[in-house]
Amino acid sequence: MTTEIVPKPKVASIERAERELQRIENEIVSEASMVVHGTMRFADIDPKNPDETPEAWLDELASGAVTLEQIEKRKRIAKAAWLSAKEAPVAFAIASKVLVGAMKAKAMAGAAPKSLNLTLVSISAPGQTIQAFPEKEIKHE
Repeated sequence: MTTEIVPKPKVASIERAERELQRIENEIVSEASMVVHGTMRFADIDPKNPDETPEAWLDELASGAVTLEQIEKRKRIAKAAWLSAKEAPVAFAIASKVLVGAMKAKAMAGAAPKSLNLTLVSISAPGQTIQAFPEKEIKHE
């Protein structure tokens, strides 16, 4: 059995990696949130005339709160939300699962222990002596 010594990573590189992972997580959750939020705005779209942009959305566009590209994305998502579950894009299910997973992970972040307790168990090979613990006699009264 050989033992390899692995140098401990520097704290700065660990913190940098954690920040990068947090940035990626925030980006993914933001995208998933946008999709789920868009599906919930399906009622804004008239199913009889799905290509018509709702007045409230046009007001948001006029005020500069959203861009034309964001309105078009929102409209595509809301129109797709009118489809049956069988016909709806799989992205709806993925986005909702991502959001639920992120919420569960954040809820568990404070509950989980920060350190992991490990116990080492060694098994002796045949022919090796097993270390015995000393015995002590105790008198009962």
